[in-house]
Amino acid sequence: MPTPPGRPLRVGVIGTGFGATVHVPAFKAADDFEVVAVVSRRLENAERVASAAGIGWFSDNYRAMLHEVDLDVVSVAVPGGAHHEIVLAAAAAGRHVLCEKPFATSVAEGREMLAAVQQAGVGHAINHEFRMLPARQAFRGMLGEGFVGDPFDVRALLDMGMLLNPNRGWTWWSDRAQYGGMLQAMSSHLIDFLLWTCGDITSLSGRVDTFIRARKSDDGTQREVTSDDQNAALLRFASGATGLLHVSGVSRAQRSLVEIHGSLGSLSIDGNKLQSAREPGKFEPVEVTPLAGEGPVVLMTAYLAHVARVFRGGADDNVATFEQGLRVQTVMDAIHQSSSEGGVRVDLILP
Repeated sequence: MPTPPGRPLRVGVIGTGFGATVHVPAFKAADDFEVVAVVSRRLENAERVASAAGIGWFSDNYRAMLHEVDLDVVSVAVPGGAHHEIVLAAAAAGRHVLCEKPFATSVAEGREMLAAVQQAGVGHAINHEFRMLPARQAFRGMLGEGFVGDPFDVRALLDMGMLLNPNRGWTWWSDRAQYGGMLQAMSSHLIDFLLWTCGDITSLSGRVDTFIRARKSDDGTQREVTSDDQNAALLRFASGATGLLHVSGVSRAQRSLVEIHGSLGSLSIDGNKLQSAREPGKFEPVEVTPLAGEGPVVLMTAYLAHVARVFRGGADDNVATFEQGLRVQTVMDAIHQSSSEGGVRVDLILP
């Protein structure tokens, strides 16, 4: 049920990787929240993070947290393969849930997670904090005002070198079963943004690749990599526009680009700088109001101001709820399906 205003929302953070470096400091910086518990699979990690952040309760058992700590919110910051179990337990305990992306490991899991929070009547959100980038906010606003006219073509490209080093060790990131890989970790953000701004995707043809096929495990042996380090999809939108999504973790280029071209104009976000054009080859910068700082903690802190409204019973279109998580999951499942079947076109009906 909604939590009324008047006091901070009490948060328990599960996960001490991204949870410790981003979730805990973001919640501590957000006016509407108070971090009261932290859980890690390893008790010593939970104790370390709790001590450093001044958090009074820590454990290696999230179910103990749900029963022993007076909580309003559970923040799930563990690998995607563990989300389903934790979300179902948190919902059953009557807690609002902020879940890291990727939402689930399948559409079937996502449906169960959405049904659980709906039945429990608790607030729910996916941590798509990149929505808070000022250029993306302005892009969506101009698109909604009709700047591009009828959309023709959408492109979302991301090149990174984070997986290029073959000496990078094997972790959950290397494991498809734990939902590691670039599609889940990075493409999910772009898919969310495209659905949020450009509308439904009705069909696609996708490809998922693994170029570095083995990495050294903790015991020194080479272990097979089953997750992707590059993925791509050709998209068709309900608007009639076509699209291209391409994300690589093994590129020496460092590039982030989102563009849309239409009958009246074009918009382009290049490296988080927004430009617009009415005439071919005549892009001009669009001034946007910057956030007070940079980095993932700043973005998540800004996002949490919107999430708090949802958890208190309001509506906020800036928040990606579990309904949106299921839509993103549907697209990702279709990319995997298409790739496994040789790139065939898959028709989609998004929930």
